[in-house]
Amino acid sequence: MVLNLQQRIQSGAYSEIFRSVDGKRAFKLFISGAHPSNLSQGLTNPVHDLQRRNTFTAECEAYEIAMADPRISCHVPHFYGRAEVNDILDERGNSIATDYLLDCSYSMEYLSGTDMKLGSYAGQNYPPHIAEFLKDMEASGIGYLLDASAFMPDDPESFRIIDFATRKIEAPSHEM
Repeated sequence: MVLNLQQRIQSGAYSEIFRSVDGKRAFKLFISGAHPSNLSQGLTNPVHDLQRRNTFTAECEAYEIAMADPRISCHVPHFYGRAEVNDILDERGNSIATDYLLDCSYSMEYLSGTDMKLGSYAGQNYPPHIAEFLKDMEASGIGYLLDASAFMPDDPESFRIIDFATRKIEAPSHEM
């Protein structure tokens, strides 16, 4: 698969989100140390790429756990698994593949609307249905929820949670 920057819908510290041409899927593609945002922050060391790769693995593991647990699967986007990205093109059609970890991408159901970081709840004072759901996630082995966001957080039946992992991947403690 080839992605292009016109499909990009969101940028984050470790990855960028792209929407499929048909609009039904989102692809989370992790960025490399060569990406402009990492260059500007000095996060270009090979251990930083290792941290991003480990984060990708922990997120994929968490989605696999979530899909297998009926208490959780109905409140996360459907996970289609790891996605093979062969190239990414800029606005002029030039390859910018070196800016990305092409082997660190996964696909999930595209969710429309606006997400809300769960960290924005003061003192983790979540609505009861979100608090219960997060307990279910932790009990199932999804232990990193600090960066999680919710779509429709006030709707106990329809809310969806994204951006979670099995564990926190620590920042490199030393430079290589």
